[in-house]
Amino acid sequence: MNEISLSQFLVEIKNAVKGVFAQTYWIVAEISEISVNYSGHVYLELLEKETASEHICAKARATIWSSRARLLVPYFQTVTNQELCSGLKVLVEVTVEFHEVYGLSLNIVNINPEFTLGEQALQLRQILEKLHDDGIADLNKSLEIPLLPKNIAIISSATAAGYEDFVNQIDNNGYGYRFHLKLFPAIMQGQDAENSLIAALDKIYSYLPHFDVVVIIRGGGSKSDLSCFNNYNVASNIAQFPLPVITGIGHERDESVADIVANTSMKTPTAVAEFLLSRFSAYQASLDEVLRRFEVASRSVIDSICKQIDLHALSLQKSVTVMIDKRKLNLLSISQNIKTSVFNESKLLQQQLHFFAEKTRVATSVYSTNKKSEILYLSKDLINSVNKRILAHKQNLDRAELISEINNPLLLMKRGYSIVTDSEGKIVKSINQIKITDEISVKFSDGSISSVVKKVIDGE
Repeated sequence: MNEISLSQFLVEIKNAVKGVFAQTYWIVAEISEISVNYSGHVYLELLEKETASEHICAKARATIWSSRARLLVPYFQTVTNQELCSGLKVLVEVTVEFHEVYGLSLNIVNINPEFTLGEQALQLRQILEKLHDDGIADLNKSLEIPLLPKNIAIISSATAAGYEDFVNQIDNNGYGYRFHLKLFPAIMQGQDAENSLIAALDKIYSYLPHFDVVVIIRGGGSKSDLSCFNNYNVASNIAQFPLPVITGIGHERDESVADIVANTSMKTPTAVAEFLLSRFSAYQASLDEVLRRFEVASRSVIDSICKQIDLHALSLQKSVTVMIDKRKLNLLSISQNIKTSVFNESKLLQQQLHFFAEKTRVATSVYSTNKKSEILYLSKDLINSVNKRILAHKQNLDRAELISEINNPLLLMKRGYSIVTDSEGKIVKSINQIKITDEISVKFSDGSISSVVKKVIDGE
């Protein structure tokens, strides 16, 4: 058995690979990873997926050395209007190399940008066909944008220049229109953009009654930055969203799937702002035109009415003059009749008043005499009642005075009684209120003494 070292074995493989794969090969692959080092070398990982399952069936490392990268990469970007990035399908010309340490790798010597353009067009067509097959491609387009969309939900990066341009143009419009803007921040490029955009739409959906339209805006960028807007899931969510969606994602030449399924598509955020403002200015212009027509029509109607009024006024003036003359004669006759009636009525009333005055005087005299008699009787009765009550109260006072004198403490003390108080001046009524060593005062009718209790004797 002949033994060789690993390095010798790998060198033989290297020579065999070099002998078998001496020429270049055009291969189709998808870029899964890409990076550029400080010296300008581009390192890629290429892979192939099964069409039905997306299962990775092949994978290889690849390199574009800096000497070629300086030519190939700018050329690819110029033709396709996008950068080399993950997820991009490419047709590349490669040589095969095998290294004892680094293993098998592919050196990319050429790239066909037309292939990538064709693949992108095919991918976009397939996405659009699927949206049409699902019956949702034109759903958002069928929604009617409100006449004056004042409440706007915005999906954008908070730091995007396009977002700042949009807000500045809306807030500082020359017409003085006022809008309610609400930003729902989202990642607008890269691998996380798809989920971020859909999450922003879901959040707006939870506040649906508060908004009139949704605006999706971003600044300019490379074509590769547009990939998230050519995603089926993002396009599907936009197409089925219940509010009109307006896009302005900053690409003058390219149209994304999101643009196609959105209700309205503009090239830039500024164009979206101009579109919204134009609806207000157009509405104002229509109102101004209606007002102008109304003024013209009103002026014509007023002129016609004024002429009719002048004619009626002239006719009315003649009729009124005749009527006034007739009324004057009638009023003179009525005035004379009223004077006669008033004189007769006045005379009759004077007679009646004289009769009633005499009758009232007699009745008042009789009534006054009766009331004087009643008052005199009541006054005598009242005096008798008051005298009786005064006498009864005086007797009660006399009895109270007698009782007060009997219970006067000074009289009791003169009869030999005394009053005992404690140190606080309170009257001692029971032996239980006193303890040994307590100070007490004994008051007599002619003086008092202070003493200290040395012994307490229970009365029992």
